[in-house]
Amino acid sequence: MEKPTSATSAKSARPRRSHAQARAEMREGILRVGGELLEKDGPAGLSVREIARGLDVASSAIYRHVSSRDDLLTLLLEDAFTDLADRVDAALRDASTEGGAGKAALAALAGAMRGWALEQPQRWALVYGSPVPGYAAPAERTTGPGTRVMARFMEILAAGESASGPSAQEGAHSGGPGSVLASAPGEAYSEVLAAGAGELGVDASPALAAASVLAWTGLVGLISAQLFGQLGADFAPYGDEMLAQWVDATAGEFGLR
Repeated sequence: MEKPTSATSAKSARPRRSHAQARAEMREGILRVGGELLEKDGPAGLSVREIARGLDVASSAIYRHVSSRDDLLTLLLEDAFTDLADRVDAALRDASTEGGAGKAALAALAGAMRGWALEQPQRWALVYGSPVPGYAAPAERTTGPGTRVMARFMEILAAGESASGPSAQEGAHSGGPGSVLASAPGEAYSEVLAAGAGELGVDASPALAAASVLAWTGLVGLISAQLFGQLGADFAPYGDEMLAQWVDATAGEFGLR
């Protein structure tokens, strides 16, 4: 009878991976290689074939986890949204432990978003840049992770509305001190805003929700403009200062202290 060698003994001694562990490891590998391809070539460089080549496996092994390039894009999109939201949540927790709220929380959120974007420009471009031609993100998979940061953002601004008192609600019509919007949103738009705030779990008036959308697009636009050089070389060194000014202006508009 053949005696087991040290090699076969070591092999048999290794614990077998469960099916769940194998799937998790493959998913991690797909995300890792997909992220590398995204940073190198952008969405155009993504394909199941390239993922398989990077992991040194057959394409059929990848197709057990992602059914197409679009499915691969969705997986990367979900992961990017989640990673960004986790970064923001961590920054807000740090700000909270240091006694930060209101304006300090807004600054923490904005700084975390900008820092993440500068570290991972292609992932930022995937979530907030130009749409990938021919691809439509499935709402049932991307809305949840994709709105986490927006929900935190609106929660911070809503606290400012509460701190400012009734004038914040009424100012939308008057344009006076404490207003968050110069004119009230129309009836149809108000319904969309109310539904959106409800989906985010934030108690906000249509006026606050409308102003939050404008402030949000301003923040995303500012980060993108710096990241992609849209303001020109002369402005490139002043990203920190521009973000600080955005925080000051937004905090003032929403009555954040």
